[in-house]
Amino acid sequence: MDAGTGAAPAMKPLMNRPRHDTPISVPTGRVSRDRGAGGASRALDCGAGGTSRASAPVMLEALMRQPDEERLTDRVRLLREHPAWEDFLLHLPRGPQRGRSLERLFFAVRPEGPPEEGCAVLGARFDLVLSGGTVPWCWPALLGLWRALSALPESAVAKNPDLVRLCRVDTGEGFGVYHDDHTRSPLGPRSAEISIFRLDQISTEYRVPLNRFSATVRHEVGHAVAVRCGLYDTLYQRVPRSPWVFQGDRAAFLRFLLKEEHGPEAHRLCELYLSQPAGKTRSLCRALDDLRREERLAGRRPSSPALLREPALRDLAHNSRQAVPCYHRLRPTQEGLVYYYDSLYRRGFAYDVALHRATYVSDYQFRAPNEWFAELYAVYYADCDRGRPPGRSLRRLSRPLREIVEWFDTRLDRRRSVKA
Repeated sequence: MDAGTGAAPAMKPLMNRPRHDTPISVPTGRVSRDRGAGGASRALDCGAGGTSRASAPVMLEALMRQPDEERLTDRVRLLREHPAWEDFLLHLPRGPQRGRSLERLFFAVRPEGPPEEGCAVLGARFDLVLSGGTVPWCWPALLGLWRALSALPESAVAKNPDLVRLCRVDTGEGFGVYHDDHTRSPLGPRSAEISIFRLDQISTEYRVPLNRFSATVRHEVGHAVAVRCGLYDTLYQRVPRSPWVFQGDRAAFLRFLLKEEHGPEAHRLCELYLSQPAGKTRSLCRALDDLRREERLAGRRPSSPALLREPALRDLAHNSRQAVPCYHRLRPTQEGLVYYYDSLYRRGFAYDVALHRATYVSDYQFRAPNEWFAELYAVYYADCDRGRPPGRSLRRLSRPLREIVEWFDTRLDRRRSVKA
């Protein structure tokens, strides 16, 4: 359904370019086919071989005053033939009129323009660079991307300095990844990758039905929102009704998991266990063999196999056996907590079982606190695809989710939506 693979065509970056209302010189050399156009439309036309000195506000007004969609398409076709038409996009003034004009321009370019021009208009509308991936954007994907981003607040996309680039990659369906400032990626920081999708696919992985492409786009935007709001490392402490009680590196995780009464042998056994590669090869018994070998070499008495019967160690071994524990049945402690170590994140996590049930929307949500937030963010805005207010579906699922929705309503700045 999507375009074939290949290197994405290079385009001008649309971020960090000057945006002001200075006049730009637009060589035309053509006369419009709209013989009845008024003075505003003549801002885009001049005689053969001439040059119009039209400022961006005048050109913007010319597009907005064209009520006839067929004539608007003619105006857009003429505009696209100007060598400086992308500069026109960059010089548009800020404000609600800019969004409405770029939306009309996007859908007027779509019938006959190449996808690269759609990328330019969409990038100007949401302050994004849409290049750098392994697969070029096609019109169906651009249309789905426009709809997914249009429901999000202005602060999440166009005014979010932590979201600079969106690109397409061929890594199979259902894939997305966000790169923050600490991630090494050829795309650079503050970028997101979206894989090829069937754009009409409805996901069954969530408690509420939603479009899989839109959900993935909004999930990755949710990561950028968490970074912008300073939630990435403290999210589990600041979001109300959050089930997360701990996240940290291996050393901090072991200090959280094991108390003083467990002794240094238990700490060393856990270190050896977590240093093993995840998967079927990870074994607590083999870690004990390594520990006993170390103790013999050091001239100490080897630890007893009874160490394996410690409840904390048994729960850790059961929950951390797989590389991505969230897809497997995890064992809670007597205190009602689930803790595990994610080898890909290289971090340990712990959450409350009761709040896990109350705030559950998908399995992947409970891989890590930032994934918990991003999944809720995607479901929160899924109602916009059906013309409903954000969070309506989440409110009906549980009382804790209702409190989270109220926090989203008041703390994540929905005051300015990019919906035209």
